[in-house]
Amino acid sequence: MRYRAILIDLETRTPLHVGSGQGDATTDALLGRDTQGRLVLRGSAIAGAMRALATRLAPRFQLGTRVACTSLLGDEASRVCGCSACQLFGDLYPGVVDEAAKDDDPDTGGRASRIWFYNARPESGLVAGPIRDHVGISRSTAAADRAAGAKFDQEFVPAGTRFRLRLELDDDLAANELDLLAAVLAEWKQGKAVLGGRSARGLGALNVQEPRLVCLDLGQPESLMAFLRSDSPWESTVTTVDSGWVGRRVDELRKPERVRPAKGLPAAVVRGRAALSFDIQAEELFLTHDPTVAVHAGFDHATLLDHEGLDGRPWLPGSSLRGALRFQAERIARTLATLHRKNLDDFVIHCPACDPLVNAHEEPRNEPLASCDSLLGDWYRSQGQEDRGEARLDNCGEPDPGELCLACRLFGSTRLGSRLRVGDSPLAEGTSPVLKAVDFLAIDRFTGGGRDKAKFDALALWKPRFRAEIQLDNPAGWELGWLLLTLRDLHDGLTGLGFGTSKGFGRVTLHNLKLAIGTIDEADLKHLAGAVDMGPGLPSGVFLERILEAKRFDEIGAGWKVCEGWVHEFVRTVKAFARSEKLRLQEDDYFGRSSGAYPLEQLYPRSVKVSDD
Repeated sequence: MRYRAILIDLETRTPLHVGSGQGDATTDALLGRDTQGRLVLRGSAIAGAMRALATRLAPRFQLGTRVACTSLLGDEASRVCGCSACQLFGDLYPGVVDEAAKDDDPDTGGRASRIWFYNARPESGLVAGPIRDHVGISRSTAAADRAAGAKFDQEFVPAGTRFRLRLELDDDLAANELDLLAAVLAEWKQGKAVLGGRSARGLGALNVQEPRLVCLDLGQPESLMAFLRSDSPWESTVTTVDSGWVGRRVDELRKPERVRPAKGLPAAVVRGRAALSFDIQAEELFLTHDPTVAVHAGFDHATLLDHEGLDGRPWLPGSSLRGALRFQAERIARTLATLHRKNLDDFVIHCPACDPLVNAHEEPRNEPLASCDSLLGDWYRSQGQEDRGEARLDNCGEPDPGELCLACRLFGSTRLGSRLRVGDSPLAEGTSPVLKAVDFLAIDRFTGGGRDKAKFDALALWKPRFRAEIQLDNPAGWELGWLLLTLRDLHDGLTGLGFGTSKGFGRVTLHNLKLAIGTIDEADLKHLAGAVDMGPGLPSGVFLERILEAKRFDEIGAGWKVCEGWVHEFVRTVKAFARSEKLRLQEDDYFGRSSGAYPLEQLYPRSVKVSDD
C-alpha cells in the first residue's frame, strides 16, 4: 500500500477570479473565501478545470476504455459512462447501476473520483484583492454601452500570486488513468492552465512548475510511522520524489500506436490549437482607464496598473483587447455579407453577426441589430418549447447551426462558451512606462470658445509597447482567417484600443508576431493547413507545434502562405451563412428601411466589386 500525492506550484500570470457567487457594497463579485474569511482557491474549481480538459483529451489516445464521454454528446441519460475521464475524476452518476450488467452487483455502478483535490491558499497571506472594472461596447456607437447596463466590477487575485496545490491519488489508480492525468498536467505546464471566471477575457492564466510525484511505501515500518506521526506526510524526509514522471508518460502517449484519429469523434474533442503572440506598439498616447488609480493620482482619467498603488506597472487587460477585436470582426463580417446580397431583405437572412448586448424586443427599441440569445428565447417561447438557455448540440456534439451566428460561434455567447482566449498584455520586456498629463476642454457649440466647467484631464501612457497573446482551441481555417483580418485592421489604424480613440488615443501597430499551430497527428494538420507544407513539428505538451514568425504584421508575406487559404475560407463561410428561422431578424434599424435612421447604403456602401473568392 502506498501514499501518493502530486505537489504543484502555481503562479497567477494574469489576475484570477474564482468567485463566491456573492457581491457587496464594494464590488459586484467577491472572491471565494473559507469560513474564517481567508481567500481560497477551491479544489472544486481546480478539479473542474482539469476534468474539462481531460474529457476532451482522452478520446485522442488509446487508454483501453470507452472512447468519448457521454457529456461531449449532450447525453443527459442518468447512466454510467465508463470513459477514462469518468474513471479518473468520478462518474457523473456514481450511484446508478449499469443497466447493461448481467447481475445486480453494485460494483457495476459508477464510482467516485480517484483523486482528492485540496484547497489552495495564497502563500503571501493575501486577505483581499483589488477591484477590476468591466464595460460592454455598443455595436452602433463603438463607445461604452450604458443603455444595456453592461458595466460591472469584480474582486480578483493579482498577477504574481503563488499557490501550492496538492492532489492525493488512490493507490489503485491504473496506469492509463495516470497517463491521462499526466497529459492534462503537461498542457498546464505549457501555459494552457486557466481557472475561474472570464478566462476568455484574460483572467485566470497560470504558470505551472514541474509537478512532483511524492510516494511513501506504507509497507515499510519507517515510512508508515512517518505517515502516522505527521499532518503533512508529503513533506516527510523518507518520501521518494519523482519530478520527471509527466514527461515520461507523455512521451509514451505521443507514440503513433497510442494516438487515435479525430475522424468520427465529437466536435469538442481536442484536434489542435493556435497561439498567436505579438507586440502592440502604441503610436502616440494610450490609456485604459482605472478610476481607482485616477483618484489616487488626482486625475479624472488614469492608466490601469497591475496592482494597487501608484508604483504598479501599466498593462492592457484582455477584456479591452477582446472587446475591440470582436467589435471590428463583426463589422468585417457584416460588410462582406453586403457584397454578396441582392437587397435588404436578403441581407437580413444572411447577416453573420448579432449584437450580444441588445434584446430583440426591448421597448422602446432604439438599438440596431439583436442578440442571438434574445432571438432564440423568443422563438422557443413562440413554439411552446423549453428554452434551456444554452446552445443545443447535434449527435456529433456540434452546436446546431440554427442556434448561433458566426460571431457567437467564435467569440462565444451566453449559450456557448468561447474557445478563444485573449490574455492580459503586460508591458514588453525591457520597456519602461512613460506617463504624460493631458488636459481636455469641451467647446461651446454656440460661442466656439471653451465651455465653463467642462475641463478634464488624463494621465496617459506615451508610446507603450505591450506583449499580447491570443489562444484558440480547435481552430477552423475560417476562424483564423477572420482573426487575421481583424488584426490587420488594428495594425492599419481602422480601429483602436482603449480610451479616447476618437481623440487620437489608441492608434497601434503590431510587431514581432509568432503563430504556433499545434496538432496531435498529421491528419489534424492536413485538415487545417490543406496542402501547404508547414514543416516538421516540435513537441509541446501532447501536441506537435509548427511556428510562423514575422517582424511586422504587414511583413508576414510568403512565409505565411497558409493564411491566404484561411482568409479565402472565411470569405466563403460568410457568403454561405444563412440564418435559420430561429435567428431571423424581423424589424431592425439597420436593415428594415432604406430611408430609416441607419440606411444600409450609408453604413455599408457597395463601392467595390468582390469576386466569389
